Amino acid sequence: MQLEFFGVIIMYRKKLQLALKELENEAIATLQKAVQIPSITGEEENVQRFLEGILKDMGLETDLWYPNTAELKEHPAFDLVNHENLGKRPNLVGRLRGTGKGKSLILNGHVDVVDPGTETHWVQKNPWSGLIEDGKLYGRGACDMKSGLLAGIFAVKALIKSGLPINGDILLESVISEEDGGCGTLACLARGYTAAGAVVMEPTKMSLMPAQLGATSFRLTVTGLATHGCVRYQGVSAIEKFSFLHQGIIEWEKAREEKIDWSQLFSGYPIKAPISIGTIQAGNWDSTVAEKLTAEGRLGVFLNQSLKDARNSFEDMIADLSAQDPWLAENPPKIEWFQAAWEPAAIDPDHPLVMSLKKSYETTLGRQAVLEGAPYGSDMRLLTIYGNIPTVIFGPGDVANAHFTNEFVLIKEYLDTIAVLADLIYDWCNNQ
Repeated sequence: MQLEFFGVIIMYRKKLQLALKELENEAIATLQKAVQIPSITGEEENVQRFLEGILKDMGLETDLWYPNTAELKEHPAFDLVNHENLGKRPNLVGRLRGTGKGKSLILNGHVDVVDPGTETHWVQKNPWSGLIEDGKLYGRGACDMKSGLLAGIFAVKALIKSGLPINGDILLESVISEEDGGCGTLACLARGYTAAGAVVMEPTKMSLMPAQLGATSFRLTVTGLATHGCVRYQGVSAIEKFSFLHQGIIEWEKAREEKIDWSQLFSGYPIKAPISIGTIQAGNWDSTVAEKLTAEGRLGVFLNQSLKDARNSFEDMIADLSAQDPWLAENPPKIEWFQAAWEPAAIDPDHPLVMSLKKSYETTLGRQAVLEGAPYGSDMRLLTIYGNIPTVIFGPGDVANAHFTNEFVLIKEYLDTIAVLADLIYDWCNNQ
């Protein structure tokens, strides 16, 4: 009986390996085409239509629809996502129905990408080139996260090609609007899509991430007193007052992290939940003392910390700093919380989904899997907190390359991810 069991294991692995090998070139070419279709947040329709055709050719049931405010506004997470300007921005879900009573699995990825910035700084002066060079595929979205999404699609395609039975349903979610808050994944939940587990295929360098920290965006407005630059001592520079506040923010960031009993999942990060200033606008004339400064930034949120508590602690810190400065004490900065917010989320590192993924990784690649926590927010929190779906983050690419000029993904990592996900699907969906 034991020999028969191992014979089945060897057989299915051989069939799967053959199918994966036969699909390698197609998987690379398809990712290249997907990267060549611009899909900046708000402009996702063309790439979704492209992917819809692929899913239909695979024989999957497809659901392409346009999320709208009416279907989302009653959801408890509605205020946490950006739901403006939805327009003609379709979500896409493909379903492969299982043949038995196995567990279902969602493979979730987003198609929207951030603005590529100055195009002439890119290889070939083109952020949408899909250039392949030295084992890397370049282009905006190559890392974050079209390679992850296509890895999920080709993992399913390999299983179909292999002819191996899959008992549980597989749902491929290609969503919009992750970069500005997760409206696409929320729309999937509101439409009733659920499963026994989920993988969000963000770039993790193929580390397994069963936890993510949160983040919330703030706008800090500092006022000063304008005067001619030649007598600047008669005015109050909002820039100088912000400089004082910014130094205090950096010191507070360090102090608050030292108070936390951090999970080992986050031991590799020198700053676990960074506070980052992303934009600053100040003054209105070069020879006038700046009477106003507006800074926008990101506040990292710890595990087991609510958004409300994180925001309150930040506000208290700014108030304490302001009390130390006579001008700021009389003219306190204004704090606004805007845009979407990412709550922290986690599942037990020993959860069966994590263990199944770990086994697939180590069996497929012949090396030990690395478990880490994600220092960024993702759609994991919507699936885990609001969908009650155990979720792990796992995908190709280094998040340090995301949102970066000359973004790329290693082709080997992409192909390895396809193989691991295919094995995971077979293992997870064929067990009850």
